[in-house]
Amino acid sequence: MRRNPRRTCTSMGRRWRGTTPRPRRPTTATGPVRACHGDRCPALCRFWEVSRSPPWSASVQAVRSARPGATTGGADLVSSERRTRRRPTPSGEWRALCHDEVMGDPVSTLRSVRSSTVALLAGLEAEHWSDADVRAPSLLPGWSRAHVLTHLARNADGISDTLSGALRGEVVRRYPHGPEGRNRDIEDGAARGVAALLEDVRSSAARLDSTFTAVDEAAAWDSLTEFELPASHWLAARRREVEIHRVDIAGAYSAAQWPADFVARELPEVIDGLGKRTPGALRIEITSGAELAGRGWDLGDGDDRVLVRGPDWAVLAWALGRPSAAGNALSATPSLERWR
Repeated sequence: MRRNPRRTCTSMGRRWRGTTPRPRRPTTATGPVRACHGDRCPALCRFWEVSRSPPWSASVQAVRSARPGATTGGADLVSSERRTRRRPTPSGEWRALCHDEVMGDPVSTLRSVRSSTVALLAGLEAEHWSDADVRAPSLLPGWSRAHVLTHLARNADGISDTLSGALRGEVVRRYPHGPEGRNRDIEDGAARGVAALLEDVRSSAARLDSTFTAVDEAAAWDSLTEFELPASHWLAARRREVEIHRVDIAGAYSAAQWPADFVARELPEVIDGLGKRTPGALRIEITSGAELAGRGWDLGDGDDRVLVRGPDWAVLAWALGRPSAAGNALSATPSLERWR
């Protein structure tokens, strides 16, 4: 049997090591199972996991439960129940699992996106901001609250456009006019009043949710989109935008209120890339958190390490370049290079 001790996920440069048989895409009588993207493994594939045991029984089809929804500000976020059929992995096959599959299936991630979106819309309504209030600074340098709200709306439209293109078999860019066009749209939109801004956030969220529903009903989450990313990538990406920028708006919502599952998913990934953004050696310790309490990381070289110790949400806020959102919850907040 052929051995392959060094397997590379091409887009990330990560290597799969070991003397176990080389992972291969499993096949069934009806064709290959798209378990991963093989040589075109997208950026979200952080690692390869290999398993002899199929994740579901060959005789039992996965049943997707109904996704809970709500109606907020006229945006109907309710989706009907359906069953999604997946082909089983044959017994004994080696199966390469994508990062997205390990971290959670699209249906549960979609449920989380909808929950975060409903909470965002309700929270914005509860602020009762005036036109003057949305001109106040956000946590992002140079951006007002109006800038952040406009960005949230244009991000929703961009993701909706790229997913709609994937359903047609096309690769559509989220921002067709590039970074300059994106920034221009945000600047123009930030000049509007609060009523127009909130309606933009609501209507764009509703359009995106309709697109998510269309992708889900077509079972097209593995369709390739911009940057050769699967459609499922944009679920977690959108939730990230909603949760982080909801804090950036500098309203009643704080980083301490981030959902526990959001922090547990994002923090290890952000810390994974933190070494490139810190000039010195760090020791990170998590004192509390539903899943990460007691975890620790050593980053950088040197004996004189700066200790960053505190709850998981505060460490994530700092690691995302938002130390003010962490408040006084951390032992230290050393400077970092800009996140993304």
